Amino acid sequence: MRRRCRKAPSASYQLQAAIAALHAEAPRAAATDWSQILALYELLVPMADNPMAALSRAVAAAMVHGPARGLALLASLAADPRLAQHHRLAAVRAHLLEMAATAKPPSPTTA
Repeated sequence: MRRRCRKAPSASYQLQAAIAALHAEAPRAAATDWSQILALYELLVPMADNPMAALSRAVAAAMVHGPARGLALLASLAADPRLAQHHRLAAVRAHLLEMAATAKPPSPTTA
């Protein structure tokens, strides 16, 4: 598939359509096939010079591997001038930090 995608001029559109289809097929957010979506972003990002695709890959990675993985990917995206000051980068970072906070067990309170 990787070879075919590199050769076809419309491959990035096909991958984006496949990602959209996976989102649309899920009857609810919790049923989204994030592993498949991440695999498609892994194909899309190297061929498309698109910071939003890279941002979406970070979200998919967080959904599959946990928020720490997504936050690590976001750290490298913050250096991209096309994305560094974009509100979506800040929104995704905030969401992943919230996911990370809720994933941790509550700390015991000391009085």
